[in-house]
Amino acid sequence: MKKRISILILFCLCSYSAISQIKIEKATITLPTQAKKLTKKERNETLDKKLKVEELIANADAENNYEVDGMLLTFNGYNVDGNRNYLKGLELSKKNRKKSLGITDKYFYISNITINGNQILLDRNKAAYHCYYNFFVVNSDFTYSIRGSLRYLEGEETKSRAIIDQILTNIIIK
Repeated sequence: MKKRISILILFCLCSYSAISQIKIEKATITLPTQAKKLTKKERNETLDKKLKVEELIANADAENNYEVDGMLLTFNGYNVDGNRNYLKGLELSKKNRKKSLGITDKYFYISNITINGNQILLDRNKAAYHCYYNFFVVNSDFTYSIRGSLRYLEGEETKSRAIIDQILTNIIIK
């Protein structure tokens, strides 16, 4: 009887966590419980009114758009075909761009980390009206990547970092 109850509890917990999971091609991303899926129209309205992102960025190709506590989370999955220099190339490109634009503030940073076997490049920066994290997560055999961003207003750094940490900790790439 105890075994049946344990199995029932486990099943309920798995069902509950599946509600907030998004599957894209070769990955599963567990989103924060407060995440709300946005249509492209809702996304553009959010960007225009709150974050003031340029129209070109507003019409980017991210298929997965979510509002999380007033922040915009977008992401997509991509094949990277075993390119073991994928993240190093991105990091070098970002550092070169920072240098060529003359960005000297301490707000900008880049970090390479490994979580649950996934290699991650995380960068944080400011735009004119908002701040953002970009993240690039690659599985251990460098065949698939999740690329995304979290855009938020200045002053929401602690909350945004907690959301980023939660997302990066819960990405599973096959």
